[in-house]
Amino acid sequence: MDGLDRWAVPDIRVASVVSRGSLLKGRQGVPGGLQSVLRHGADPRGSRDSSPAFDAAFRALPPQGGTIRVPAGRYRLGSPLMWRGKIVRLVGEGARASRLMAAHNGWALDYAAERAAWLGVGLEVGAIGIEGLGPQAAAGAVRARFGRDGAAVRLSGMRLGAGLHGGVWLEHVRDTDLTDIVFSWNEGGAFVTIAGGCDGVLLRQVRHEGRGPSVVFTTQRGEAVFRHVDLLRCDFLTDTVAVQAARGVTVEGLFVADGVVAAPQTGMALDGVEQALICGTRFVATGAGNGPLVRVARSRGVTLSECGFTGRGSWVEGPAKVVACFAAGGPGP
Repeated sequence: MDGLDRWAVPDIRVASVVSRGSLLKGRQGVPGGLQSVLRHGADPRGSRDSSPAFDAAFRALPPQGGTIRVPAGRYRLGSPLMWRGKIVRLVGEGARASRLMAAHNGWALDYAAERAAWLGVGLEVGAIGIEGLGPQAAAGAVRARFGRDGAAVRLSGMRLGAGLHGGVWLEHVRDTDLTDIVFSWNEGGAFVTIAGGCDGVLLRQVRHEGRGPSVVFTTQRGEAVFRHVDLLRCDFLTDTVAVQAARGVTVEGLFVADGVVAAPQTGMALDGVEQALICGTRFVATGAGNGPLVRVARSRGVTLSECGFTGRGSWVEGPAKVVACFAAGGPGP
């Protein structure tokens, strides 16, 4: 977690972030076999539908799961990858080299499992690009849903591009890590939606340039509690409220550091937050409104430290402590 020492962050909180990140890095991935989508007839030129080959590779994994390799190429997916139960690691050769083209209106990868049997890991996706292809936008890139006990999801080195309505949907996750992901030119859905509660979600070096919110906490069949959410070195450049926690949601422990939040008016709207530290973040109002850049409601223990604010509107509205923040000049990010 290099770079955090530049900010006035309580030692106990940094230790918590580092220990959880080390725990995630220390796990050695999923067990089981190894399959290549080319072995099952995938077309890397994108002229034929490769979704049957991807599904065949998934079925060929042993019951405990395993790794599916996606060599460089453009793979057209005529239907969603509806993978269930097995723990799986989907890995390409780079987000620009291994690209999935969703030619349908569902999720490119729709994964669900009641529980994860291997060190709490459910799904890993790395070094892959995902885009929509067709007259109607695909619902999103990756949706991962688990039972009440939750499981870990790891996404890294990904580029999510045009033709997608949303980015990533996470439901009942824990110890989850999203690192080095770029989402651009989306069609208005959220970059990351966290639903039904969580315990440990870490976003590092992710960037959203497009329409719709960047991070949304939402209920799933009633109220939900989200614990230990960290947004580190994230840039959110959007046309609406970037970070949203709405009514019915409780966020316990939100940590935001060293990023940019740019929106027409309010960049962060927090409702029902318990203990949040936002430090070293630049808030930029890209519109002409006079609303607050950060709006806080029904919350306690919210602190903004050493944040910069650019725009005509007020800085913070609601119950929050503002420490050593400043007006930042310049036209924005």
